[in-house]
Amino acid sequence: MRSSRVANKIFASFVAICVTISLISFVSPVKAEASSAVTLSGTAHIQDAGDTAGSFDGTVLTLGTRGLSRRLESIKIDFTNNTGYDGSLEYQVHVQNIGWMEYVDAGSVAGTSGQSLRLEGIRIRLTGDIANYYSVQYTTHIQDYGDNQGWVRDGALAGTTGESKRLEELRVKIVPLDSSASSSVTYRVHRQDYGWESTWATNGASSGTTGQSKRLEGIEIRLAGYQYSGGITYRTHIQNVGWESSWSSDGAMSGTSGQSLRLEAIQIKLTGDIANYYDVYYRVHAQDYGWLGWAKNGEESGTSGLSKRLEAIQIVLVTKGSSAPTTVAGITSVTSVASVTSTTAASVVTVTSSYGAISASGSSYYPYYYMLSTNIQRAAYDEILEAASNGEVTVYFDTHITTDAIYDVVYAFMNDHPEFVWLDPSLGDTEVYYNKSTGLVTRLVLDYYDSGASTAAGRKQMTTEFVNAADVIVNNAMLLSSPLSREVYIHNALGSCVSYEDNYYDQSAYSALVEGESVCAGYSKAFQYLLQRCGIPCYYAYGIGYSGSSGGNHAWNIVSVNSNYYNVDATWDDTLSESRGYQVYRYLNLPDSTFGSDHVRDSDCAGLPSCTDSSIASKYF
Repeated sequence: MRSSRVANKIFASFVAICVTISLISFVSPVKAEASSAVTLSGTAHIQDAGDTAGSFDGTVLTLGTRGLSRRLESIKIDFTNNTGYDGSLEYQVHVQNIGWMEYVDAGSVAGTSGQSLRLEGIRIRLTGDIANYYSVQYTTHIQDYGDNQGWVRDGALAGTTGESKRLEELRVKIVPLDSSASSSVTYRVHRQDYGWESTWATNGASSGTTGQSKRLEGIEIRLAGYQYSGGITYRTHIQNVGWESSWSSDGAMSGTSGQSLRLEAIQIKLTGDIANYYDVYYRVHAQDYGWLGWAKNGEESGTSGLSKRLEAIQIVLVTKGSSAPTTVAGITSVTSVASVTSTTAASVVTVTSSYGAISASGSSYYPYYYMLSTNIQRAAYDEILEAASNGEVTVYFDTHITTDAIYDVVYAFMNDHPEFVWLDPSLGDTEVYYNKSTGLVTRLVLDYYDSGASTAAGRKQMTTEFVNAADVIVNNAMLLSSPLSREVYIHNALGSCVSYEDNYYDQSAYSALVEGESVCAGYSKAFQYLLQRCGIPCYYAYGIGYSGSSGGNHAWNIVSVNSNYYNVDATWDDTLSESRGYQVYRYLNLPDSTFGSDHVRDSDCAGLPSCTDSSIASKYF
């Protein structure tokens, strides 16, 4: 027997985060004031150079050096306010071996002198009435990182903490709120094995890694350049810790660094005046689940109680009261659920025997049984089912069924029951014994796989391997809230688990979930089994699949979702996804009118339900 390997590409998603942030639909700015009404000056204590005056070009104050690898040790900023609004400026610095020092007012020194201690981070903010009309923006040149962080504003962290990186230069400007409508946001993540990213992403760029199974350990998010005052605050659910007791804001780290603890969920919300004009939506890619639905304004996004890492995130600002985004950066959620907890899991259709039988019953799961034309055939079907449930390949009949009628029964049984993975659905070696005088079948030897299934112990082993592989997908799918979200999750999971290749077991679902290689029959039977286990009726269908004018034997599925039936071809979606490098939904939940352009059912499948609804395909995919 071929050594089994549980194909689990779906669970090797990407742990480190990929953040996309964008701004939609700006509204009218507030009152503008001339920036010339504000003057800045100052000095910096620079390594080897001592106290050095800064330069002011009428807009930007520059303190320090670049290209000389010299640390800033202290800074002093003088602020002249001729705007007519009350208020001033204050700032605090993060110092080597000391940490954050207290805020000081404009004109005061922040940092140290004569101690050779580097500045590592800085926060600057306006105070008083002027803060309602102006924004202070600033950027630093950081050891090893350079200018990659970009401009931050109004109390956000510029620089780093906990990384032993010196600040070498500081630039500061004061701008009216309306002139800051260029709108920027910077962010970065701390990733397993890699640490903090050296480059800050801005306005929709990706931050993190994909496809490397790296957990997210920390995150920093900042707003910059909006028309309104306010900020962004966030907290994370951390492995072994739970939800943080306090919220981080405006560039401070949420999570951990150097502790190898995964982030499992996140909450994000806006604060101050900007929250009156915008909603913040966010969604995460969670381990084993994929992209969850959108959370909004402080709602939980991710998982809790399930030990699943965050692997990616998207964050979007939309005009207050607007609908949640749908596809962003080419990504569509697999579910509308934003947060999955251990208490949201639903029960699954259970396996009832060591040889694969499951507890689902009735015409909604087994249509081929009900398409049999006589009660005698159905009785023979039941006898085959009983034998297979006990791991037997030989069926002895009490039912008086003829040789002419038995073959339809065997095909109906195999089409309805993908769980008996040790049986070869091709049925090429099935043996029928009958009484020559009466023409009645006495016993049947089902076609089984010679390698692996020739003994009862081997059949049990194949079943165990198959069910264990399926359980991972089924249990995760059942944490999602709706049949549609479970179906989409399984569609994606199957595509990630399986490669289209010929395989000894390729007519069986075993080839897909255990061997990780299959053809259309194995894909379709695995899809059928997984959805059945999730309580979703799913049927095996076959006929001719056409590519242009040429056609060949092909298999697919018909699925019942929300009281409607749909065609699904997981095989062709997967081969398209592999060739294009992203998830494809071209053949998911199509009506006959569309699907029939390149799929024609065999007459054996004519009695399966018609698929007439097109709303899911057009709305979601």
